[in-house]
Amino acid sequence: MNAAGKDIARSYKRAVASRYRALKAEELAEIPGGPAWVSPKIDGELWLAVLEGGKARLIAPGNRVLEGASVLDELDAAATRAKGRTVLAGELFAAGTKGERPRVGAVAAALAEGGAGRDRLGWQGFDVVEVEGAPAPAAYDERLQLLQALLEGGKRAVAVKTVAVQDRAGIEGCWKDWVASGKAEGLVVRVPDGRIFKVKPGFSLDAAVVGYTPRADSPDQVRSLLLALMRPDGSFQLVSGVGNLGSEDMRRRLHAALFPLECESRFRHASGDGSLVRWVVPRMVVEVACTDAQADDADGEPITRWVLTHDAKGWAPLGPMPCAALLHPVLTRIRDDKQVNDVDVRIAQFAERCLLDAIDAAAVPATLPRSALARREVWTKTAKGKTAVRKLLVWKTNKETASPDWPAWVVNFTDYSPERKTPLERTVKTAVSEAEAKQIADALVVENIKKGWEPATDSNRK
Repeated sequence: MNAAGKDIARSYKRAVASRYRALKAEELAEIPGGPAWVSPKIDGELWLAVLEGGKARLIAPGNRVLEGASVLDELDAAATRAKGRTVLAGELFAAGTKGERPRVGAVAAALAEGGAGRDRLGWQGFDVVEVEGAPAPAAYDERLQLLQALLEGGKRAVAVKTVAVQDRAGIEGCWKDWVASGKAEGLVVRVPDGRIFKVKPGFSLDAAVVGYTPRADSPDQVRSLLLALMRPDGSFQLVSGVGNLGSEDMRRRLHAALFPLECESRFRHASGDGSLVRWVVPRMVVEVACTDAQADDADGEPITRWVLTHDAKGWAPLGPMPCAALLHPVLTRIRDDKQVNDVDVRIAQFAERCLLDAIDAAAVPATLPRSALARREVWTKTAKGKTAVRKLLVWKTNKETASPDWPAWVVNFTDYSPERKTPLERTVKTAVSEAEAKQIADALVVENIKKGWEPATDSNRK
């Protein structure tokens, strides 16, 4: 199988991911009324079946190829029905025991076991990607008919059960029959305009608050929280920021509790709006509700987040490790009844939602290149005997090839005014090239350095 063939799984995932929308059961009303195709969500891994020359190959994002599994025999039979290269998308799963539904973690276990483990694997197709080397039909009902014809008579390799419904009541009926009964982890709903909805029961997890950002216009309120889970070795895995915190009273309560806990950090992290996180001693536990969690991105690559340690000197980085991204996190409550330890805020809370590599492994300190200061400019303005300072720094990180979490360039603009309600304000922006960094930096200078500001140092423009 050549590289182009192997990359097809990644390409498919990238193309289809933009059409997916995750919903909770109570959000079914957001699916358009009218006809739809409903299938149970199989708790497994995306693998594409490439049927060509009377033989089948199963390929996953990341260019993994499955060999030595009984399910391939049935897919070989399907390949004999395909007149030319045909590609099907489906879910590889491992059969559950004692009537339990399949779980995503069982797939990795079966693959690692080999032999008898691989004999437990099954594959359910849910889409057609290519037919005889050409793009599949645009209409899903036509693709579904092709899929069912190719996989007819299979036992291990079959087309996913799909029900055509005429309205939202039909979707609700499928939810009751498949999900509420415990037979499936959720629904996949396709509508005629091409959109795909994944509907799962919402879930929640308990996480440690390790940092926060204040609201610019209301500094006594928290704008967002930075959350982490504990790994078995006692380190903290950054997981997600959450800005949906509820009422202003809750935001004030959070600020009152977190402000006294601020501490030093040798690691910097910017929130979604570019504000630098204020790090805190990890004492607060919160419950966060999410639509879902996913362990890989649209390209099929594992999602990584930084792992940190905390001691009397503050926070220090170790390195990036595989993690999961939370979809639509919302703060539910502060958990005063829980503590920051490797039980109450354990990373293993993800185990029932997605498969994380190396979830029990110890984090290994990363060695990264030092950043280089490419530009530094400082301006001052004195009024009524008090001096305000504005400073621009442009950094070339030299880390973008070492870790996907690092940008190539960082632009930092600091604004200090002793007369202002919030004396110190920072703007942090990232760039992929020197030209983009220069454009950002020049725009910040034009916006912020006007009449009355005097250079305090020599310019170091590049």
